Amino acid sequence: MDPLEVLADISDFVLQHFSAKELLTLTEVHPFWNEVIGSSVKAMSKIKVLINVYRSNSEILESASSDLVKSSRKYQEIEMLDMSGLISTTKSVHRILIEPERKWKSITLKHVTLDSLEQLETAFNIIEKSLETLEIDEISFRFPAIGVNFTNKTFPKLKVLRLKHHNWNSFHHAFTRCQNLNEFRMCSSKISSEPVLEILKRNVNLNILEVSTAVFYQIFSSNDEFWQKNNLKLNTFEAHFTSHTSHDVEKIRKNFLNFLNTQAESLETLVIDRWMGVEVLKLIFHLPKLKNLTIDGLKNLMLMPNWRNFSLKLNKSIQNLTFYDVHPEFQIVKSLIDATPNLTHLEMHSMDQQVMEYLSENSKDLKALKLRAMEATDFSSRHLFPKLQEFAICIVFANQEDAMKLIPEEGRNSLVKLLLLQSDYTFLH
Repeated sequence: MDPLEVLADISDFVLQHFSAKELLTLTEVHPFWNEVIGSSVKAMSKIKVLINVYRSNSEILESASSDLVKSSRKYQEIEMLDMSGLISTTKSVHRILIEPERKWKSITLKHVTLDSLEQLETAFNIIEKSLETLEIDEISFRFPAIGVNFTNKTFPKLKVLRLKHHNWNSFHHAFTRCQNLNEFRMCSSKISSEPVLEILKRNVNLNILEVSTAVFYQIFSSNDEFWQKNNLKLNTFEAHFTSHTSHDVEKIRKNFLNFLNTQAESLETLVIDRWMGVEVLKLIFHLPKLKNLTIDGLKNLMLMPNWRNFSLKLNKSIQNLTFYDVHPEFQIVKSLIDATPNLTHLEMHSMDQQVMEYLSENSKDLKALKLRAMEATDFSSRHLFPKLQEFAICIVFANQEDAMKLIPEEGRNSLVKLLLLQSDYTFLH
């Protein structure tokens, strides 16, 4: 038997151990390997087609679309960024998407323009059965839609759906019949709640949900019953806020509380960077499996009459904590530290001397600390953060660096050693 034929038979087993970069290098070694790798579904699943188009190189897209049509390689993943703003590129984008031999599994479209929704519908018809990951970030259409109907799409293999910063309402029914999503990220500024809630109802195995300001307020201001009795068991929930709202805040808070209660036995990561009230904050610290927490707006606690006596339930599961309140009162920081005895990673805006010493004394397992700046000036204690392995800071003042350098090397603690090794911070006099 021809040795090359033997190699071809065992290629999938061999090639699975190579990285994408190594596979691409191997295609240039010999025509045989180029053919074997190009025809291997497993090998080509590691290689993504990247097409970045700007006005100065807009001819690249036309060339790439022609090459893809001619290529026998079993490409499955593609990412297109079109910043050219040229009408001529729309046909090339569409040509790539509707290439029937590709059977795309992963598609990322960034700042892409198509002639019309009809082109997107045509593409969806072709990729619907094979698509596993879809990310759309800024898509626009040159002409209005006429008679486009997305409601019959099921996308049976779609696991990851990320829709960002575009007019979701233009094709908001395209994904309402999906049932196998694992990750759903919906970050749009124009949104109606019905299609989003329909997706949440159908995808009971969803693990990751991320929403933007508009989406958060729309979905939590409607359908009270769903938030009380939903079947979701999320591992991760993220809400990122960029603006204020005139919605019914009390209703939203009530529905969000109900939602958190339904996720108590599954939620491990929570990002909520907007103040949602004391009730929400207290409930968060009752979540038994929560490991990663990002919160903001803690200064609002100071509006409470007895805020200095405020405390949170001890939560031994939280290991990673992030909050970016600028110069929060010590009592607020103390409450967070006291409530998270097993903290290993902390990210915050700033740290003064009192906070630094209290944190070091009471979070002895802390391994990673990230700050924007700090006001502390005395770093002489050899016992400061004994287990610290990672430290990052954006701004360091001259007096702080001078104080650290005066400490003898044999007497430097972990924080001092790590900071003096860091070179990418901004140095201020």
